[in-house]
Amino acid sequence: MLCSKESKICIRKLSIVDNTLEMLGTPKKYRQLYSWLIGIITGWISLALLVDISDIVWLNYEYFSITRILVPFIGNYLDHVVNFNVLICGIMVGYTGSRFQRINEYIRDLCQQNTEQDKKRNELILVNQRRLETKKCKQYMWIIMHLHLQLCSISRELNKVFSVQMTLQTAYYFVTCVDMSRQIYRIYIDGNIASEIGQAIDNSSLFIFGFINNVKFIALNYICQSLCDKANETIAILYKLSNYNSDKDLNEQILQFILQIKQRELKLSGMGLFYFGYNLIRKFYMSVATVLVIIIQMSLPNSNHYIPPTNSTN
Repeated sequence: MLCSKESKICIRKLSIVDNTLEMLGTPKKYRQLYSWLIGIITGWISLALLVDISDIVWLNYEYFSITRILVPFIGNYLDHVVNFNVLICGIMVGYTGSRFQRINEYIRDLCQQNTEQDKKRNELILVNQRRLETKKCKQYMWIIMHLHLQLCSISRELNKVFSVQMTLQTAYYFVTCVDMSRQIYRIYIDGNIASEIGQAIDNSSLFIFGFINNVKFIALNYICQSLCDKANETIAILYKLSNYNSDKDLNEQILQFILQIKQRELKLSGMGLFYFGYNLIRKFYMSVATVLVIIIQMSLPNSNHYIPPTNSTN
């Protein structure tokens, strides 16, 4: 949950990382993050109210009842809470990924500086100036290594905090997608659109919210995959930095840091059952298609099983 102790600790750690990046010359984006957060929460509240209102209209279609007004708010409460936590998780994971991006950009700047220094090797440069620049580069690399490891730790803690909610939400998306596909197939086989207004509204709402759930599922996995890609992209950038750097001690530290990242590759999992990302999206829709085929085969009549008609005459 957002109000849990673990999530507050993660927010404090992200604040410390931002303060350190600001000392390195990276501006903070708290105002932009705040505006983005307010906009997303407002959109989520509007969507939750739309779901509740549509359920109220559907339940009170035949006759009005106060009890039927309260039922949607109570029944959808758990679903709204899980959606809200997954939404907050997506925002925090996305913001953590932006911090990884800043670190990668800073390492690229160091690579560019080293390249410019290599071009000036033929020029006369004082030895003390070279030593000072090398010492400064080492200090910056130590800070960057610490920040990268801290962001990896924050990402894993966020995964632990929101793992249950994200897994339950994925299962909910799967059931919704299967049900929506089954309804589409049934309507296609029937060959006609429901004549009753209530049935038409029910089908339309099912398709709309099924589409929204698919968009949320893809967006969540895209954010998780983007975070992992940015964290692992640091390896390639560090290799490039080690090739352009002439200091042996710094190169050794960089290679040890690369080995440390590879040994604990950052991946976000759902309770250890699967990993979020593009591969999960592919397996998700393959599983939906498999289950849909099984349901269709179970609903089809067996042509080999023939029941002879009863003879009314003796």
